[in-house]
Order: sequence, then C-alpha cells, then structure tokens
Amino acid sequence: VIETSEPDALQQEAIRELWNNEYPGQLNHPDTGSFRNYLQQLSEQKHFLLVDDNDSVRGWAFVFVRDREKWFAVIIDSRWQGSGCGKLLLNKLKENATKLSGWVIDHSNDKKGNGENYLSPLAFYLKHGFVVCADTRLERDKISAVKVEWPA
Repeated sequence: VIETSEPDALQQEAIRELWNNEYPGQLNHPDTGSFRNYLQQLSEQKHFLLVDDNDSVRGWAFVFVRDREKWFAVIIDSRWQGSGCGKLLLNKLKENATKLSGWVIDHSNDKKGNGENYLSPLAFYLKHGFVVCADTRLERDKISAVKVEWPA
C-alpha cells in the first residue's frame, strides 16, 4: 500500500481507470482533466494505493474534508474483491480518523461502463462497523446513495 497526499500524474490516471471500470458508467470521468478537477475540489486529502507486484493500481482509498466532515471513498478492482484488500484499505482510513462519512450506492440498478451490474457495497461497510444514516440521501441525476458513518 502506497500512501500519498497527492497522487502523481500516472497514479491519477490509474485511479481514474479503476474508477471508470468499477463505478457506475454515469459517474465516469471521460478524461484525466475531469478527474483532476474532481480531486482539486477536495481538501486535506490522503490517498492509499493498493498496488500489485507490477506496480499496477488494484485498489484506491482516500479521505478528504468537506463541510468540516472527514469523508472517504474506496474502490477495489473487481478481480481483487473478496480477497481482504477492501478491509485492508478501510483499516488504513480508520487508523487516524475518529469519524468517517461516505456516500454508498444502496441498490444494484446501475450498470458499469462495461455493461455489468454495479453491485452495492453497502453490506461490506455494515460488516466493518459503519451505520446507515437513513434520513440522509444523495439524490442526483447521476447517483442515488445513502450516507454511512463510522464509528457506529
């Protein structure tokens, strides 16, 4: 796991590709510039890159501050899901946090860019101590998600 406050250009492109492969297609970043713009809007970032033996990015987790709250995101290459990598990255995020908030898609109605169903990771977060803030949803044209928080 590589820890950095600012991924370099190659790392950003690898993260963007991971994002586009694993998140619903409507959330894709069409180019490096759009992904860079997304990251530049966030403050106090810390990134954790899970890399394989060939230095290819297979997972990414990061924390940032928005509206005085610490938020997080985790993406794991689907070929690596179920191997403990998500737990490893999530524990990295928890190490220096007293509270984490995140948006989690809580349905499986979306399609990834390759046409496969996007499977909600909500059960994963609940298993690892997060709770659903049932009264807080994000409803936008591109995303429908529920807020989760840790600690429970």
